[in-house]
Amino acid sequence: MDAKGVLDIQVGYEKASAPAQHISNASALRANLMGFFLAFWEYVLAERGGIALLILDDPQELLDHDNKERLARVLPDLVARGSQLIVATYDRYFARAAVAAGREHASIEHRSVHPVNSSRMTLTTAVAVEELDLKRNAYDQDKDSALLAQDYANAVRVFVEARLADLFDDPAYPAYSQPTKEPTLASYLDHVRSLANAPPNALFRAKAVKDLCECKALTQGADCMRVLNTAHHNKSSLSAGAVDAVANDLDTVRRLTEKVHIEFRHWRWREPIQKVGVATNVVPFNPAEVPSFKVLIHPDLAAFTAIVPHGGSQDIAADTFDESWFLNKALFHVRSNNLGFSVPEGCVAIAEKDSCEGEDHSLVIARQNGNLLARRLFRPPDGDELALAAEAPDPRQSKPTLVFNAGDVVLHRIVGMLTEQPVPSFGKGEALHLTSAASLSYIKSAYRVRDESGIPLALPGQIVLGGENVAKSQLGLMEGALVALCLDDGSSVFKRIGKPLRARMVVFGNSKASADSAVHWWFR
Repeated sequence: MDAKGVLDIQVGYEKASAPAQHISNASALRANLMGFFLAFWEYVLAERGGIALLILDDPQELLDHDNKERLARVLPDLVARGSQLIVATYDRYFARAAVAAGREHASIEHRSVHPVNSSRMTLTTAVAVEELDLKRNAYDQDKDSALLAQDYANAVRVFVEARLADLFDDPAYPAYSQPTKEPTLASYLDHVRSLANAPPNALFRAKAVKDLCECKALTQGADCMRVLNTAHHNKSSLSAGAVDAVANDLDTVRRLTEKVHIEFRHWRWREPIQKVGVATNVVPFNPAEVPSFKVLIHPDLAAFTAIVPHGGSQDIAADTFDESWFLNKALFHVRSNNLGFSVPEGCVAIAEKDSCEGEDHSLVIARQNGNLLARRLFRPPDGDELALAAEAPDPRQSKPTLVFNAGDVVLHRIVGMLTEQPVPSFGKGEALHLTSAASLSYIKSAYRVRDESGIPLALPGQIVLGGENVAKSQLGLMEGALVALCLDDGSSVFKRIGKPLRARMVVFGNSKASADSAVHWWFR
């Protein structure tokens, strides 16, 4: 620093040096300045007392990917050293990296900012997509918790309403004619539909807007709309069962809303919006053909015990499961061991027929140049690449991990599996699309997993579909099949029937008894 207080950063090698601004790139120079500023802030705060509140507005500006990652990683350290940190950024990759780093070390809240416009008198912050996913995951872990269900449903309502309000930032078509009135979710939806019928610009001609307008879950009187309204106006009265009944609809509404908002951002950035009806190279999968059925969901995995001679549920089954769950699902015959124990080779994977961005570590069916891959997705916090890894039960037989640009593959999230093993079909790829599955015609019961005996095939909280009751005399014909059992001590287990074990001799105390005719079944 010279006598005038001007900071000079030199870059040198051996005995030669020069001003950094002349020979360094913008990222390296900006990173050094940011490092100096943070070090100076820390010194002043520790030695003299300073301002704890730091507001960083687009601190990643001019930084390359590596330096963005380094900056994201250092933000939790600032909190540990006494700062109260608020970070605003337009860069979604940097935001995700900062949030991921923050969750490892500190408490962090990731929110999206929705500015004032002609239909919204105050600035609004709503949960970001990743924050909503966390609320959904917490709810999935305990679907009997009314508090988690209410929190998730309310977050979806705020998420949808905030993003729809962004669409009406043009005074030519405000969401409500009188600014003194507060628009509601219903008024936003009605106005979107009216503008989609007579589009004033390219935004309201977009396919994403049309799909949102045609969503049945958002029509007046729909169960999903009732849950969204109750979550907003009287959240405490909302039951966990009411949210569970429309959980799939809430996912659909959230996905459609985010697609509309992406189109809105593109339109605002003056990027061309794809016209309705323009063909793409992505052909959607046809949904699975599923026969009609409706079964009760028993609260315990194995609902029948020796204590109840005529069979009966240990707990009261109130919720139901029917074929509507499969409306937006497609079936795939998995022909490799890439998904390990989660979806064994030869079984049928159930995936969403609509494509998605894919969450890190999720199981996916990936389409790449007409080839279907069944893999686990690994997505870095920033960057345009993703990895598809194989997880064979024997790690020595795992296939190499494949790395693609995000735009080169289409992902479909795997949401379930059928233990049915159809006749192997011809064709290339790690998975083949199926139109139907025979086992769906034999669904007689449904059970909710409450313990960990089914891991990794069935996780606690998930629903297992069952067929007819199995008599003990049938066990010998069902080697390799998965069965739900209730033991004499009342515990429920989910196991695969193994080979019979024939004991030659059984010793009771000092006596011996022949057991040649006894067959003991081993459950893996």
